[in-house]
Amino acid sequence: MSLFQRMGNTSRVGNGKFSLEAFSIEDEEFAAGETTATELNDAAAQGEGDITSAAVDAAEVSNDVDVMQEAMFALEDGEEIADVQENVDNATQNDIDNAAALQQTVMERVEGKGNVEDVPATESRVGGRISTEGFREWIKAAWEKIKEFAGNIYHKIKMLWKRFVNGTGRLLKRVEKLKEKLKDKKSEAKKDAKIKLNLSILALTSSGKFDPKTAYGQLGDFAKNAKNIGPNLKEMVKVCKEAADKCKAETVKDTTEEQYNQFLENQAEDLFKELGSGKDFNLDKRFGKLRAKYEAMGMGNKAMFICVDTEAATLSSVYTSISIRFETLYRNWNTSTKDNEHSPLSKGECEKVASEIETVAKELQNFFEKDTSTVDKDIGSLKDTLDKNVKDSAENPSAFGKEIYKGMQRIYVLPTQALRAAVNVASFFVQVAGAYLTLADVSADKLEDDKKD
Repeated sequence: MSLFQRMGNTSRVGNGKFSLEAFSIEDEEFAAGETTATELNDAAAQGEGDITSAAVDAAEVSNDVDVMQEAMFALEDGEEIADVQENVDNATQNDIDNAAALQQTVMERVEGKGNVEDVPATESRVGGRISTEGFREWIKAAWEKIKEFAGNIYHKIKMLWKRFVNGTGRLLKRVEKLKEKLKDKKSEAKKDAKIKLNLSILALTSSGKFDPKTAYGQLGDFAKNAKNIGPNLKEMVKVCKEAADKCKAETVKDTTEEQYNQFLENQAEDLFKELGSGKDFNLDKRFGKLRAKYEAMGMGNKAMFICVDTEAATLSSVYTSISIRFETLYRNWNTSTKDNEHSPLSKGECEKVASEIETVAKELQNFFEKDTSTVDKDIGSLKDTLDKNVKDSAENPSAFGKEIYKGMQRIYVLPTQALRAAVNVASFFVQVAGAYLTLADVSADKLEDDKKD
């Protein structure tokens, strides 16, 4: 789906009729949505409910960011096309037809195939110059729509944090139920007790193997990672702010070609280095020409990816290329086993799961309720910095300073990448926490009852 279609409407440049109807409808659905968990007796079904609810919300935000980035790539291509076309003198009909086809392709990548009614290049005359003025006006208007779309993504994510608070509340209720169940259980399991379970989200990323003891061994690392979700997001937004701080008015107005090229190289390398840690990614070609690195989760075949085009020819292309993603690591990853039968966790292990997941749920709850407000303020500060830099740099930029001026405006949407990743990480953590509780709950059912008179 194209950007304009996702926003609820298509539009010709100049008519000003861009709809945010899709977002308004979603807001109403969120507000009217169910805020309490359905009571389910089966522990595995309850865990699956947590997984489904969290994943659907996060996937939609991730799709929005992908749609926005594709539109940004299209407009980068459009600006290059306009630069070439405006230098064509004595245009032939073939030149005009080719120019119109290229402009239409770019416009359809943003508005949707079949939705473009007027292509500016068709106004050109044989023997004259290719008409690019209308095309550049369309690009300028589309960039404003991207900023507006980014603003609505920010708003949607704020609403998702509220949903996640409800999710952590459900986790805490499950923890309490598990603790109550364990009070009436002995330390030892029933004779020959087995649990039939295959929770792929708790399977080792490195091997695809799931068994309760291995999953239990990953519990401490999981709790540590969950604690870092807030600091990691804050650091990413801080890096975006630092990039904006470097695009100062004096930099824009006085930059020479040599200085610009060095600035471009430094920004690309610094952003790749500072946005996150990890090792170079070369398992497949999913990121194309982008330079990518990743940090894998111990379970669930997930990883955090940082992608940047460090060879980009312009600063705006560097900023547009940045992608921060939390997604599947190995494309072919098999977690199936012969019968999925395992020895259950012990009572002590179940109690440890309850304790750790309670801590994780509270950490996540604190992140959703408090840390996200701090991040929202940090993003507001970033926007203020950009607004000031754009205003201060609007007059008399140097030839290469114009490239920095154009590039700095792309920084506005960078936090959507960091937030998209945080939403998907949060979803994953809620899923993992729910799976751990399912494992402990099912295991507890295999413990001997501690019958009391």
